[in-house]
Amino acid sequence: MFTSRRMANCMFALALLAPTLVSAQSVTTPKSDTTTRSDRAKTDTVSSSVADVQNWTNKQWQAAKLEWSKDKVKWADCRAQADRQHLVGHKSWGVLYTCMAN
Repeated sequence: MFTSRRMANCMFALALLAPTLVSAQSVTTPKSDTTTRSDRAKTDTVSSSVADVQNWTNKQWQAAKLEWSKDKVKWADCRAQADRQHLVGHKSWGVLYTCMAN
């Protein structure tokens, strides 16, 4: 009795996991497009960095602002972009970071 119940439980677990195991083994061919891996990596890095910037502490933000404000012309232009989008405080950080990174 114990062996048949154990066998039934194993088969049930295998039935639940089988679709996951099969899909994990399937290989998809990459689509050819005009962007290169480095372009995609750069885009992914910038988008993840923007999300990270919005979670910075005030101390981190103040240090970045101090560094960026050394380039007065670019810093003023980036601040103007944030102002045009009516962004203030933490909401402006992503725009300012992206602008100064370019």
